[in-house]
Amino acid sequence: MLVLAVFTIYSCNKKVNVSRGAEKVEPGLFLELPDFCPTPDAFSIAPDGSLILSCPNYAEKTVRGTIIKIRHDRSVINLGPVPGIKPSTFGAPMGIDHGPDGELYVCVNQGADNGSILKMTFKQDTLIKTEVIAHGINGPNGLKVKGQAIYVTTPKLPKIKGEKNTSGIYRFLLSDRNVHVNNDFSDPNLIFTTQTDNPVRQFGLDGLAFDQEGNLVAGDFGDGIIYRLELSEQGRVIGEKVLADLPDSTGIDGMLFDSKDNLFVVGFSQNQLWKIDKKGNSSMIVQSPDTNGEKGGLDQPVDLVIFQEKIIISNFDLMTDPDMVNTAHDKPYTLSYLYF
Repeated sequence: MLVLAVFTIYSCNKKVNVSRGAEKVEPGLFLELPDFCPTPDAFSIAPDGSLILSCPNYAEKTVRGTIIKIRHDRSVINLGPVPGIKPSTFGAPMGIDHGPDGELYVCVNQGADNGSILKMTFKQDTLIKTEVIAHGINGPNGLKVKGQAIYVTTPKLPKIKGEKNTSGIYRFLLSDRNVHVNNDFSDPNLIFTTQTDNPVRQFGLDGLAFDQEGNLVAGDFGDGIIYRLELSEQGRVIGEKVLADLPDSTGIDGMLFDSKDNLFVVGFSQNQLWKIDKKGNSSMIVQSPDTNGEKGGLDQPVDLVIFQEKIIISNFDLMTDPDMVNTAHDKPYTLSYLYF
């Protein structure tokens, strides 16, 4: 039986009551990634049941961003670099998800105000077609497909001036093509914005997921706030509430719901995994020290997915800012796991 202890965290004048399991949960090593994926990021499950992973590869400037495929036997295929907007250029893939059409939708970064959302069609593990859903986006990050629409987070919208950072969520249709984004309130596809209070980390909406009722849930990386957004049939935000408020030092990033609507969220900055129930009660279930990940410890966790009855977690292992546990980018490049 898991015994829970309740404790209080004070962070940037914010008091947060959370519970943590008295039994420590230790993640294991799922996979050491090859050298062509030194910076693993986001997951999606392909129609054939394999695991797809984006690798923006910010850590190694000589390694192009790529998409890889992980088979059930844990063998890895490099599906190749991600095209940029201009011919003969390449981008850094971040958030990914498969649509009901079985195709892969990808957030691609290629410099300020130059990100894009791509539809990538593969046949027998070969890219045969790339279509541009939207372009001109500033740093698109998280991406989820729901029905016939794509939802994308942008942690920074610097064209919206103010003392605090503004971030937002965009909505595009799967059928959209070449939508130009202005990165301000003039964009009809911008359905939600918020401001980040934390002066130490002015970085906003990042991870996102849908609960069993169809609500869109998204986390503010800098403030540790997780929003639950009620959507209309047209995909517009008609209701907003705070589902959970974690310490602002957490660096909440990728998230997923299980079948009971428990939300699992990675803590990028503190090497953590959190569980939040439907009532918003939060518990920290994993916290790893600074590590190189060789034994499976969380090493700047960035996204997670359920695969082979396990929670698989990607370890970004790149940023070394003073408010983060990670102190170095180093080998091995890893995916961690916990039994689900």
